[in-house]
Amino acid sequence: SVLADDVVVTSIDSAPEGFDARFSALSRTYEYLINDGPRRPLIRGFVYHYGYPVDVELAHEASQQLVGLHDFTSYCRPKDFGTTIRDLQRFDWRRREDGLICVTVTADAFCYSMVRMLVGAALDVSAGRRPVAWLAEYLEARQRESSVSVAPAHGLTLVGVEYPPDDELMARQIRTKRMNEIAEKGLAAHWKYKEDTTDESRFDTWFRQIREVLNSQDSDSLDFLQDFKTSFLAEEIYVYTPK
Repeated sequence: SVLADDVVVTSIDSAPEGFDARFSALSRTYEYLINDGPRRPLIRGFVYHYGYPVDVELAHEASQQLVGLHDFTSYCRPKDFGTTIRDLQRFDWRRREDGLICVTVTADAFCYSMVRMLVGAALDVSAGRRPVAWLAEYLEARQRESSVSVAPAHGLTLVGVEYPPDDELMARQIRTKRMNEIAEKGLAAHWKYKEDTTDESRFDTWFRQIREVLNSQDSDSLDFLQDFKTSFLAEEIYVYTPK
């Protein structure tokens, strides 16, 4: 068998032209399951047994501070020359009828370990180890601390990926790949140095360098780069670069 025992293919279909499972996606949704009651051996492989009572309403309230477009450097392990800007669209906590806590997290994309760090930090607030306002303060610090809890991997499940209409798949794929290519080539500056980069005259030179590197002469590419320039000057885009 090519697949692991816990993976089953139920159907196969042809993907439309321009489809890319990763780069065409508009958003991803994960669920994280937590058990704060007595141990349940039969579900221990995919549910995090927390061991302490969780204030679900408090965790949910605190988590709403993080929804929106932010630099999530504090809540991930950033890759060299990779952007840590993410649009967190949903971060909801609820207790199911079976007593398990279900955390639903949706974003345009996620950084490495981001969901687990978000859940771990919110659990710290629920347990009283951090005040409610700390989640937003830690976000603004843009620096990861080893003392912040990270939820274990086995409670996490990818439950959905949203894609645009078929005729927009290729455009979405191109836009995402070019954004990544810009970041990987290190042409954007870390947020700490944005004061030196957001000067428009300097940016125009930088902008031309991007176009040359990407060999972007077609109109779609130029439109994308113009959008990128506008967002960067508005301080909406930052890219992590190693020190």
